[in-house]
Amino acid sequence: MNNKRIGILTHYYGSNNYGGILQAYALCRKLNLMGYSAEQICYPLHEPMSLQELSKRLNRNMSLEKILTIVPRKILYITNNYKNSNILLDRYKSFSEFREKSIPHSKELYLDSTIANCVDDYDIFITGSDQVWNPIWFRKGFFLDFVPKKKKKIAYAASIGQSTLTNEQRTLMKHKLADFYAISVREKSSVKLLSEITSCKIEWVLDPTMLLPMPEWDAVCSEQLVAGPYILCYFLGNALLGRKMAEQFAMQHKLSVVNIPMLGKYNKLDGFGDIKLCNASPNDFISLIKYADCIFTDSFHACVFSILYRKQFYAFNRDDGRSMISRIESILEIIHGEKRLIEDSNLCGIAQINDIAPIDYTGNREKLMLMRQKSESFLIDNL
Repeated sequence: MNNKRIGILTHYYGSNNYGGILQAYALCRKLNLMGYSAEQICYPLHEPMSLQELSKRLNRNMSLEKILTIVPRKILYITNNYKNSNILLDRYKSFSEFREKSIPHSKELYLDSTIANCVDDYDIFITGSDQVWNPIWFRKGFFLDFVPKKKKKIAYAASIGQSTLTNEQRTLMKHKLADFYAISVREKSSVKLLSEITSCKIEWVLDPTMLLPMPEWDAVCSEQLVAGPYILCYFLGNALLGRKMAEQFAMQHKLSVVNIPMLGKYNKLDGFGDIKLCNASPNDFISLIKYADCIFTDSFHACVFSILYRKQFYAFNRDDGRSMISRIESILEIIHGEKRLIEDSNLCGIAQINDIAPIDYTGNREKLMLMRQKSESFLIDNL
């Protein structure tokens, strides 16, 4: 047992995103299996706003659109979709239970003003995985600014969430990364992007969810939830044609459609499916992929778990544009599954979907194993 204590900063605290919470679980679990004492540091993605500050902002005759940008995301979803509020609260409750019971975490909740108080609790600090370095919403804690130079700062599978940086963002990133001991990224495209602004070697590694062997995921996977063959749909964006193609595919192949609704911005689009599992827990999310015949999604982590369970799947571009698609491109390259990515649904029909050759998981096994070994070596060599 290694006595080194590792503190991890990622999208863990308050996360209600399946991929975000499962990657947070995976990195902690992997490090603990390696013999380290690792835990997530409770650090919110959004700095809490006092009632006084919120009241002041709301009284400035702000537009509704502007008001919604400053209201915490969880409240936004509930107030903007009041008909789904109870369902959302049930889903949030299942996430909260998973975080509390399954993921080691700090006793204290840290804000920007207090995060330095945890320095003495850990010997090594890791930021990642997930979009901890997305310039649109990153917080300084995710760059480990508070960690003194005498302690190691490591980035594991950190994601920028976009394929380009402005000059201002490049300058900021260059400054923030200057004293990192080791840096690895989740997207292959980020290697070149960051190599241009820092002398630290940038390595491409797997998302933490892909570091755990299958028995580990089976241990937290729910029992089979849906009887009979089915196609699983999980869309985070507004891929309307992707949803329609999923229904056509299911009809052709005599499969029922199981849908995990987003229940947010695209609620009107998510009313489809023979079975709608609105309050699926993180454990259920794994199960639904494990027992599905096929998956249609625009979610990176839905693709990841499809690969882990050797499923046939189709990935669709999200309305965010190419900035969000690089993560899926990276993982598809490893399994030679580039044709599974439907970048423009308008140019692809069900006939083209059916013509795509099945993924050869047996033939691609060696390349995936080599990437896993490389990713594990990054952790071993730098910890």
